[in-house]
Amino acid sequence: MRVRTTVEPLGVSIETVDAAMETVAVRKDKTRIALKLARPHEKATQGQLAVSGIPHGTYRVSTATTSTRIRIDGRLQCGVPLPAEAIVTLIRD
Repeated sequence: MRVRTTVEPLGVSIETVDAAMETVAVRKDKTRIALKLARPHEKATQGQLAVSGIPHGTYRVSTATTSTRIRIDGRLQCGVPLPAEAIVTLIRD
């Protein structure tokens, strides 16, 4: 399952694979994004997240159980664990 959305007029594109997006919130300066993700089916335990249209830099990607820092130069891509539902936060350092 692949889901895509674009937050206009900010020009932020978000794509998930094996994760259903329930809510998306993007700060106007694009330095913080919060997503509520859910399993598209019971067997899904890991989803993929890709975000483009955000400023270059280092981002902290956090869930309730994990936190990692990722340096991006255009597109952020990472895996995210999926309990029944997950709140994923991306914050630019």
